[in-house]
Amino acid sequence: MVTLRRVVVLLMALALSLGAQVVGPAASYACACGAMIPSDATARSAGEIGLVRWYGSTETLTLSMVVRGETSSAAWIMPAPAGAGVTLGEEGLFDRLAKATRPRVEKRYDYWPDWSGGSDGAGAPGGAAGGSPAVVVEGRTTVGPFEVTTIGGTDGGAVTRWLTTHGYPARTDLAPTMQSYLDRGWRLYAVRLTPRGAALRGELSPLRLTFATEEPVYPIRLSRSARSRQSVVLYVAALHRMELEPSTAPTGTATRVRFAGRVDGSVVGGTEGQHLYLTKMVQSLEPSSIHADYVLRQAPSDAEVHEVRYVDVDRTWVGELVILAGFGAALVGLVFLLRRTRREGGPWPR
Repeated sequence: MVTLRRVVVLLMALALSLGAQVVGPAASYACACGAMIPSDATARSAGEIGLVRWYGSTETLTLSMVVRGETSSAAWIMPAPAGAGVTLGEEGLFDRLAKATRPRVEKRYDYWPDWSGGSDGAGAPGGAAGGSPAVVVEGRTTVGPFEVTTIGGTDGGAVTRWLTTHGYPARTDLAPTMQSYLDRGWRLYAVRLTPRGAALRGELSPLRLTFATEEPVYPIRLSRSARSRQSVVLYVAALHRMELEPSTAPTGTATRVRFAGRVDGSVVGGTEGQHLYLTKMVQSLEPSSIHADYVLRQAPSDAEVHEVRYVDVDRTWVGELVILAGFGAALVGLVFLLRRTRREGGPWPR
């Protein structure tokens, strides 16, 4: 004989199942190639924003440092191949890139109530082999608000000491990385920024480096000595979609492509009317996972990526009505069944 409890459970399950069919399913910045120190203890580096433009044999790397708080001056180190041209970057470039790659907003309706209770970034030279100087200050230049010193040499330790002595962000543990850049014939561009009548805060003026290279590269190894987790946002503009060479990607870290698609050249600071492919890559990584500078290569396809940001719209009242209707249907069915059984005077139906 079927018990009254089993009848009630069956009716409630049927009502809830019908309700579910009606409602349906619920639809920092890159802290990379420039280690930075603010002069004021109350401020700190919040990272940097980077854009690589690649034209087959020439790379243009634009960087904008970001300061959290206020500081009277700031200094940082940028490694690049020898002979890199240093110029002032375009103001508003990264705002334009952020706008061009912003997610497409779509509404997502939430119909079902949540009763779980849970809730849902030139010093003195030292000795070196062959008599070559350990530290060479090749020149100083002023670029807008920047003072840029080009440093070469043969001894990473000596260069690190020179940088530290002159107020740049270099520590003894950076010496091996400095040495590796010097061994490749690269230079270290020591940048100092002093405001003109105002404190430094937020996104600073961008600086642009242009150099010849056989393959596009994003120098990031100095960030291996960072003291906290790094958020990397890198824009790459080229003739095709670009990706990281796997052998240079950080270990154990996924690279998310937030945007990939064609844009006008003017968006990335190039020529208006020129169609370029813009790729935006984002990472969150531990400094120890960095083992090489990022080398960029053409992706297997030019498939476009447009990130979608969902905005939740509360429609839980619909679900609540469905639940109430289900209970009501179960109650009506139960009353009907009881009356029928009593009227017929027989046992519960089997």
